[in-house]
Amino acid sequence: MTITSAAHSTSLQIEEPSSFRLLPHNIEAEKALLGAILINNDALDRVVDFLKPAHFF
Repeated sequence: MTITSAAHSTSLQIEEPSSFRLLPHNIEAEKALLGAILINNDALDRVVDFLKPAHFF
């Protein structure tokens, strides 16, 4: 992203981390996991070792 100031005519380069570019969009997976954890706290212990961020995209 480039920001240019009209008053000073300077450019500022801002690097955006790749994690900010695409938000998780598998809402059903998020709801299911959060619901399971709310109902049974042990559910997190069962999935924490194999659950990856890619499961929510």
